[in-house]
Amino acid sequence: MNLLEKLKARFAGEAKPEHLRRGELGELAAKRFLQQQGLKFIAANFRSGRGEIDLIFREGDCLLFVLFTRNI
Repeated sequence: MNLLEKLKARFAGEAKPEHLRRGELGELAAKRFLQQQGLKFIAANFRSGRGEIDLIFREGDCLLFVLFTRNI
């Protein structure tokens, strides 16, 4: 979903499914927590042909990759 579609969805009042809202809240909470721990935020929702990395942070010379999964 590109930026224009996100803005339209937000202001048009389209309701998101519960699992998507929970996922966004969880991702935001994780991002805030890791930033409070002193890690530098690099990117969110990085996509490639092999999949998606939800959050990428840096601490010194180390990279931290955060992947969220569904509960099955």
